Amino acid sequence: MSDISTTRRDPGLVALSNVIFRLLLFAYPARFRCEYGPHLAQTFRECCLRALRQAGPPGMLRL
Repeated sequence: MSDISTTRRDPGLVALSNVIFRLLLFAYPARFRCEYGPHLAQTFRECCLRALRQAGPPGMLRL
């Protein structure tokens, strides 16, 4: 996945969650990963940022 959706300005918990999520994407077939991986990772990142903003670290853990 060449799309880098995690940026340096992301909080550490969000950045770590994104790295783990991207690693988990390798469980999917390569064809699926190539087509949908960047979109899934971006959506997950946005959900993480929203959860962190709304509920703090506990919100991130619930996500």
